[in-house]
Amino acid sequence: MNTKLARQSRRRCGYSLMELMVSIGVLMIAMDISVQLGRSVIRAGANNRTMNDQSSRIDAAVATLRGDVWGASRIDVVDSRTVRLSRGGALAATWTIAADDSVQRTDASGQVRQWPGIGKNWTFARDGAALTISDGVSQGATAMRCVSQVLLAGGAR
Repeated sequence: MNTKLARQSRRRCGYSLMELMVSIGVLMIAMDISVQLGRSVIRAGANNRTMNDQSSRIDAAVATLRGDVWGASRIDVVDSRTVRLSRGGALAATWTIAADDSVQRTDASGQVRQWPGIGKNWTFARDGAALTISDGVSQGATAMRCVSQVLLAGGAR
């Protein structure tokens, strides 16, 4: 009897090869899932930085455009992608949406300022004393309007 107990106790020491293989398989699946999750987190962080950069460029361009329109005595929409703003009869700035979707501002002295990649689907339209900027999605009441105080005070021309 003692030899039978000794054999049974020896068999139960340790793990079988099948148990080790299953454990390694489960660990590999868990590691694969964690690596994919880590990649997703890194990708989401990069996308977030890109969106923040683009949002900052849009804010800067719109603030400059609002300032130009605010003091404009004349708003001439040449086509849906170009607008000329004048002050006191002289050209103050020309705003253009380029083929590469960059928004460009050229002032009276010829100095160009550019905001890359923000003008996708943007269009300009004149609406009385205001310039309306639409991105193809926001139209009507949701489109952005920049109003000229000069044109409001003196009547839209």
